[in-house]
Amino acid sequence: MKKLLIVFLILSCTIGAKGQELTVNLDYEVTYTIPAPRRNTSDTITVGFTKDGRYLHSNIPFLGEDFGRSVLKNPDFDLSNSDANFVLDTQQMLFYFHFNFEDNIMFMKMNVENFIPVERDPLEGDLDLIAEATGDKINLVGNSYPTFLLYPKNEPEEPLTLVMDTNRPVNNLNLINEFVELMLRKTESEGSASFDIPNGLILGAYTTSGTLFEAISVKDINSSINISNGFNIKE
Repeated sequence: MKKLLIVFLILSCTIGAKGQELTVNLDYEVTYTIPAPRRNTSDTITVGFTKDGRYLHSNIPFLGEDFGRSVLKNPDFDLSNSDANFVLDTQQMLFYFHFNFEDNIMFMKMNVENFIPVERDPLEGDLDLIAEATGDKINLVGNSYPTFLLYPKNEPEEPLTLVMDTNRPVNNLNLINEFVELMLRKTESEGSASFDIPNGLILGAYTTSGTLFEAISVKDINSSINISNGFNIKE
């Protein structure tokens, strides 16, 4: 009982602590479909982007249900109406998470680096990512968009094909740079990373074996999210 009380007090201080207020202004919103071959179905996820590539936002219903099940142990709870939002700061690698179910509200701010385990699989040499325009286009969401091959300079055999809306200029270098640097640290790699990736809203990604994700809806938005001890979203 004492241990349970101590854990409760720590959580109360952590979740309820006053954090620095943050406002995120989103520019684009894309709904992706993600194949789930094992279930022979697909999932959908809607992601909001800022033009500078610094912030990502999403509201994922199944994430709320999964989180609720792990925290609220009553099997009789219907968590289908739970709400879970997250914002990822790709520069500071901070993850803001807000969960709401009936009168249960939880807010967390987490340093992503603290939650990724160290892997003893260091990168050999430097990582030099090349994005090569193919000259081809793919039709998605009613429009035609250019495609690019993304691959390490020393391993061009199995490139990733990206579809980008270059008329919606998201800074993709900002979007992925800190994450790659984080993974280099976590794998205790001594090499460095460099990128040659054009600006553009990524609408699809494909490998030689199939689709990783593909846009089914894209639009310009003007939404703001105010974050303090929770999320206040204004459309």
